[in-house]
Amino acid sequence: MAKLFRPVSAIVPIALATIMLGAPPGQSAEPARTAAQNVSEWRDAVARARREQSTLPPTGDVHESIRRLVEIDEVARQYLWLADDMRLSEAERLNASRSIGEQLHEVDGENTRRLLPLIPKEGWFSLRRYGAQTAHGAWLIVQHSPDRDLRARVLKAMERLVRRADADPHDYALLFDRVRTGAGQPQRFGTQATCRVAADAVRTLAPLERPQEVDRLRASIGWGVSLAETKGDLQIGRPC
Repeated sequence: MAKLFRPVSAIVPIALATIMLGAPPGQSAEPARTAAQNVSEWRDAVARARREQSTLPPTGDVHESIRRLVEIDEVARQYLWLADDMRLSEAERLNASRSIGEQLHEVDGENTRRLLPLIPKEGWFSLRRYGAQTAHGAWLIVQHSPDRDLRARVLKAMERLVRRADADPHDYALLFDRVRTGAGQPQRFGTQATCRVAADAVRTLAPLERPQEVDRLRASIGWGVSLAETKGDLQIGRPC
């Protein structure tokens, strides 16, 4: 099933990798970049998106409401490269990562609060009634939400829908594995990767419940992508 909202990967301009080997005569080298500058730039990007939305007329339409939540979610993640900016020293990158991570947590919490009154009384957004765009957008907010109890409730509601082919099986699998790994349990569908802390760390799959049956389990919910394909997408075996 095609996704109308796609996770946004970190975008690092090529220019950021340029290293100044020496300043021309009469010119000083560019001052060292600080974590505070990057945090401010990330915060400003989110604030701009919110200001732009504040100029829009209020809406009671659930589809438009979720579209606005997803827009904030995507902007917040488009600029996450600022948390790992190679212009920063190692100590400054750590500071930037910690501060931006804390503020992203707040953004995700606010999006969660705005989503809650939009969730239908049936428990979740069915594809047939709300369409793929709205259902996936709402799922994205839940997937990024700091509210573990909400994720567990939505998972149960999605399970009922996926049995009727009325929920995206890929979204369901991702949420299922997120809930499982968050509880310290093995994942089922092989969607979650991890990196162990080591100098030679590589990306690995989080532990699987039934490693030999993953493709069968995926097929049972209507998801036709193999585990081998997912490993390629997750860059399993590549350095962290």
